Amino acid sequence: MTMKKRIIAGAVLGGLALASIGGVAGWTLAPRSAAAAPSDQTRPIPCNLGIEWDDDANMFATSYAEPAYVTELEYGRLANQSCDDGHILLWQQARHSQGLDHRVCRPIVQDDPMGNIMFVGCTDPSEVVDGEPR
Repeated sequence: MTMKKRIIAGAVLGGLALASIGGVAGWTLAPRSAAAAPSDQTRPIPCNLGIEWDDDANMFATSYAEPAYVTELEYGRLANQSCDDGHILLWQQARHSQGLDHRVCRPIVQDDPMGNIMFVGCTDPSEVVDGEPR
């Protein structure tokens, strides 16, 4: 191979190497598109049962925000699906110790064939200790 062909081949290979490195670096450093970022519709709804320690009263202060669900059925207080059993039980214990109404339920939902969410019932988590080994 002549010197001119070696220089051209080296330049082509070097250019390809730089282009591939630049492409990889640009892909990893580039900001993600809006389609890849989570939208407000896919973010979980926070738990609507609030519980915080009140230093002045030296006890837990509880709060209840309206649930994310809209339903015609009357269940009383509804916990959002993001409230786990432990959080619900802690909230109920704090309310009960203050002599307040502590009833709350988590809706049982089901998707219908059209993709709509239907309420099919309500469950009330409760702590059961029976002394038996698991």
